[in-house]
Amino acid sequence: MPAGSLRGFAALVAVACALVPAACSDQPDRVRLGDSSESPSVGASASTAGTRTITAGALTITLPAATDSAQGSVLTGYQAFWEGLLEASAKGDPVEPTLIATTTGAARPFFANYLGTLRVARRTQSGPVRLRPAVPSIDGPVATVTDCADLSGLRVRDSGGRPVRPPDPQTTQIRVELASQGAKWLVRSYTEVGRGCRPGP
Repeated sequence: MPAGSLRGFAALVAVACALVPAACSDQPDRVRLGDSSESPSVGASASTAGTRTITAGALTITLPAATDSAQGSVLTGYQAFWEGLLEASAKGDPVEPTLIATTTGAARPFFANYLGTLRVARRTQSGPVRLRPAVPSIDGPVATVTDCADLSGLRVRDSGGRPVRPPDPQTTQIRVELASQGAKWLVRSYTEVGRGCRPGP
């Protein structure tokens, strides 16, 4: 499976409602993306104890305090990826330009396949996402971001906009690798490591 073992995304890609039924089961949502009916551009910003919280449409991301310029660039790429992913999933669009522009390698076809599955099943995915990434680690042209994400508001929805499954209230531990391409950092892999994590300070 490309881009790592994506507990949430892989489940829907593999089963894909069996292209419809499984998405209508009574099991909690395990995959989430956001409602990007609002523009993904930055809408608000606040700072607490050195951290900085940005709201951009359905996405709220609290950035860590102690970052240098290179780490800040990685987090900019990470945020841009989520904005593109939320926009694409709210539309069910596998060729959403903002998602294509923020992914590379195996991650790009992986998410295209997932979103294509949603489109075939006449599903979308929307709702709020709250991220709190740790300070990235950088090793040459590759950076790693770990996060404890609150995806509980992100729901798979039918063609009428109704959630098809009950929400899953647990947090999701995420590990994302980004590759340096010119002046940008693009997501090359996304892995859901576990659930029930606790966000950092």
